[in-house]
Amino acid sequence: MNTAKKVQEFEEVRQRYAELRREQKKLIREYLNSKGFDVSCAQGIGDYTCGGKFKVPYDLSNWQWLYVKENGKKVMMISLQTFDQDKNSKNYHVLMDRLGIFVYGDAETPKESYHEMKQTDIDLPMTKEKLEQLAELVKANMPFANQKSPSDR
Repeated sequence: MNTAKKVQEFEEVRQRYAELRREQKKLIREYLNSKGFDVSCAQGIGDYTCGGKFKVPYDLSNWQWLYVKENGKKVMMISLQTFDQDKNSKNYHVLMDRLGIFVYGDAETPKESYHEMKQTDIDLPMTKEKLEQLAELVKANMPFANQKSPSDR
């Protein structure tokens, strides 16, 4: 296989993977919306330059997450890739396609999410059981967790 063909094949696979991740994000949003949660989608920018540090922009659009809002305010982020730090080696990781949850509290930005994100046992692709499990995690971690769920209000 020649180099140009390998590059083309790699790019096609990368694009398909990004498309599938967007579909999974949409599926999660629609499911949580159907359960009464106010959820919107977000992703990284396509031409990230690290504040001008990169001469060649990086496509960060495959970095996917959702916002869960209450009374119009972001209160939770569901990340389609979660942060992790190995307890033994102290090495940091990004677990692609493993969902993570970050509850904002009083903060309006996810700056603390690197250390405060809660890892889940939920990996993409989503199934009905995983969607139900995620909805329960969202409900349990929302600021109104001790109140009725949105669908019960």
